[in-house]
Amino acid sequence: MHVYKDQMVEVKILEDVICDVCGKSCRDSDNLNFEYATLHADWGHCSNKDGIGWTGHICYRCADKIQGFIRSLGGNIILTFD
Repeated sequence: MHVYKDQMVEVKILEDVICDVCGKSCRDSDNLNFEYATLHADWGHCSNKDGIGWTGHICYRCADKIQGFIRSLGGNIILTFD
């Protein structure tokens, strides 16, 4: 015999993702999905920032601007699609 008990469970539902650069929502134009990238940086061992990590969410508009900025400095961002 199975005996059941009703129990209230709190569930977290993702309401929005806010861009850490421009402060705007990362929702798409149809308001159905989120369009954002998560950037994460860990500083190298024995560097001036050893043990520090950065994490941020950026919308696709800011991602394009950041990519353009890095390229303007002579850098290159390689885009991969999984």
